[in-house]
Amino acid sequence: MHNLKKLNLLFFLSIVFLDPLKAQDTLRVMQYNLLNYGKDVYSCDQQTNNRDDKNGYLKILFGYYEPDIFTVNEMDGDEADVKYLLDNALNADGRTQFAQAEYSGSYLINMLYYNTDKLALKWQDHLVLGTNERDANYYRLYYKSPDLAGGADTVFINYVVVHLKAGSETADISTRATEAQNIMAELERMGWNGNVIFSGDCNLYNSDEQAFRNLVAPSDVSYSFYDPPGREGNWHNNSTFADIHTQSTHTSTTGCASGGGMDDRFDFILVQEDLLNNTNNLSYKEGSYRTIGQDGQHFNKSLIDGSNADYPQDLVTALYNNSDHLPVTMQLIVDQAATGINDIADTGVRLLGNPVSDIIKLEVQAQLPKFGYQLFSISGNTVKSGMVYPSRGTIVDIPTGKLPAGIYLLKLKIANRAPVTFKVILQ
Repeated sequence: MHNLKKLNLLFFLSIVFLDPLKAQDTLRVMQYNLLNYGKDVYSCDQQTNNRDDKNGYLKILFGYYEPDIFTVNEMDGDEADVKYLLDNALNADGRTQFAQAEYSGSYLINMLYYNTDKLALKWQDHLVLGTNERDANYYRLYYKSPDLAGGADTVFINYVVVHLKAGSETADISTRATEAQNIMAELERMGWNGNVIFSGDCNLYNSDEQAFRNLVAPSDVSYSFYDPPGREGNWHNNSTFADIHTQSTHTSTTGCASGGGMDDRFDFILVQEDLLNNTNNLSYKEGSYRTIGQDGQHFNKSLIDGSNADYPQDLVTALYNNSDHLPVTMQLIVDQAATGINDIADTGVRLLGNPVSDIIKLEVQAQLPKFGYQLFSISGNTVKSGMVYPSRGTIVDIPTGKLPAGIYLLKLKIANRAPVTFKVILQ
């Protein structure tokens, strides 16, 4: 009987993990500064920056490029506006699959929307960045593998969405550096150094700014972010980077938008090394990074000055009218042939070996406090629980007893960190 169970398990694994038709999927991500969506501030009001008009422009954008993850800046600090965009721009024109993260913040906020056909939001939190009235938002999503309910593996995606201090004065540059330093410190505190994406309006003028160095060259290099297109340099007013400039779509400061023409790269999507190397079943699709609406021919010009051979005219006009920023996008490749459910972020705990026989082995950082664990059957019943004491050694054993062969979920609850879940295959 034991051998029969083992054969059935191996057959199941061959179906889940080796079927090439289930091996990969693509996720589209987009970052966009919406320019005071719903917020009456400065020269922006419902005459110059009407949210219904903006929803119309966004529907044109989504018709051209429909993201699975959509992160935004400059959303009005009112939950009604967050939902208004969801209901009238994302879930429109036949789309019904999008959801929003939980609302947090005030004044102007960041937000994350996601495609529920492919993704679920597991956890979120935020970090107050001081007197700038802006938070850094942290999200953990997981991919909905088609076989997830049957115990198949999945992939976790960790997201940081930010809006750093604007301005070119010394004080502004210093504030951005401090904000970036605090954001990275929070990543280290949570142990997030795998499958992490950083997106937002960073208001950076060049890659030598300390804020950018704090992101790409932190003291602990395992938390480093990378620029997918590899385009570091002096971005401000430099035609070399005309093809990736994101601000400003307007030349004159009229109505709501800032002027100056297309001459700054303020908006970014950065990734950690795991996404470049496909270390944890998720990878950046080489060459997929794009600035939507940017043809490289509008340096120091308005976006609608002259023709644009790379994008439809209705899209270009919509982007111009909607914001003084352009959206940036890239694609991710999901490897569905993962080897175990794992929160990907280095929480200080790793599962050693899978399948296992009688003992589950964990590699644990000695500095972690003691923490509890629960072992669940695939049907959701708790079959074993207890405590783990990292100070007793870096390798910790959890005996499984006489549990039947099958698939189990091991959930760890570590203080001040999001819960971690591993899939354990008991043979």
